[in-house]
Amino acid sequence: MFLKSMCYIFAIILVLSINGGAGNRVKRTDENNENVTEFDLNNIEECGVDDVEFGMINGTFEECFYWKNDNGKWTAAFNDLTSQIFRCNRTKINGMINDKGECVCKPLWFGPLCNFHVSCGEGKFFRDGKCVDTICANNGKLALVDNSVECICNGPWGGRFCEMLQCFRLSPDRLHEKRFVNTPNGTCVCSHFFKGEKCDQIVKCTNNGIYMNGYCKCNPGYHGEICDIPCKKSNETCIENKPIKKIMEPSVVDSTKTLETTTICNHHVHGIELMKADTKEPSSVSQLGFSLILLLSLIFYHFC
Repeated sequence: MFLKSMCYIFAIILVLSINGGAGNRVKRTDENNENVTEFDLNNIEECGVDDVEFGMINGTFEECFYWKNDNGKWTAAFNDLTSQIFRCNRTKINGMINDKGECVCKPLWFGPLCNFHVSCGEGKFFRDGKCVDTICANNGKLALVDNSVECICNGPWGGRFCEMLQCFRLSPDRLHEKRFVNTPNGTCVCSHFFKGEKCDQIVKCTNNGIYMNGYCKCNPGYHGEICDIPCKKSNETCIENKPIKKIMEPSVVDSTKTLETTTICNHHVHGIELMKADTKEPSSVSQLGFSLILLLSLIFYHFC
């Protein structure tokens, strides 16, 4: 009975481990490749409580370090223009520096992040010319980076507030981001180089690469799934591409053709691809995660 229970536990862990590696390329960095940190605007403590780094002061969201409390009254600890500009950039969506050199909300904007517009009222956000319920579009999560407020986005969405369709995020990593492209009507399709339900069947190679048995053999100086990525040093031979090993659940992508036929892809791809390393860059499943999956598989095989 104990052994059977352990088998169930191992099976659950194995499934969770595999599923954890699946999915699209979530936007977790800003345009400068700085990490973004999620936060909940509805669950922010006041500055001065438990030494919080960010908190509320007089109804606005602030970085507590830039403020001081004198007998219950908050005042700016630094009044120089540089500090005010940094404050505006980091904690305000629609902030500006006024004639006094202070960070304030732009005209017609108000709220803790200068995120409410008078035309919408409190509780609604103004984005793309209309009032909406959330700051982040397409189920994005509000986040902080070193010098701005923006959103963590699920693939295939990007941009500051997840308002931009970025179809390359449907691919597992940079090595395979040429699989999908945007269309003018706001959908994702297979690029000219791929076809298939998941846009993972190579049609042709770039940079004079040679198509061989489902993959591209690249000339010196290039690597990547279709030989589209230059090596770090000109004319060096990168690690050779190998055929893709696939472990895929049924996909909900409905595209079977390339951009020439404009067959539309669904915005979400489910499943996982375990890739043979064809470069020194990490695959969609980390080496540590893969080792864990392999170990759990062996245990399950021998004892269950």
